[in-house]
Amino acid sequence: MSVPSTKVDSGAQSLSELFWEGQRLHEKLCGETCCLPPAETEAIGFKGRDVLTAVMQRVTSLALFSPNEDLEDVSTVDLKYVLVPFYLGEIYLKLPAMEKRLEHVQMGLVGGLFTARAAHVLTSQTLF
Repeated sequence: MSVPSTKVDSGAQSLSELFWEGQRLHEKLCGETCCLPPAETEAIGFKGRDVLTAVMQRVTSLALFSPNEDLEDVSTVDLKYVLVPFYLGEIYLKLPAMEKRLEHVQMGLVGGLFTARAAHVLTSQTLF
C-alpha cells in the first residue's frame, strides 16, 4: 500500500489561510472524542500533513523565526506558526499507514520536541 499524497496548491492561499486550514484538519482529526472511520481518518490525516508541511515550508522560506531573535522581536501575528510542528506531529501519530509507522512516530516525536523547545525559548525570556 503506497502512502497517498494530496496536492496542496499553497500558492493560491495566503500563509494564514493555509495555517487555519491545517488547524481545522488537525482539530477534526485529533479533537474528535469518537473514532472516525479509517478511510476518513486517512484522508484527513494525509491532507492535514500536506497542508501543514506546506505551511512549514513557507514559514521557513520566509524566515519568520530566527535563532538570534528575542521574544520582543517576534510579531504576535506570527506566533501561531510556532504551533505548526506540534500540529504536524500529532497528525503524523494519527496516520494509519502501518508500513510507515516508525517514520510517523519519529516525525510525531520531532514535532513535539520542536514545539516544547520553542515554548521553552519563548517563555524563558523575561517580558519586562
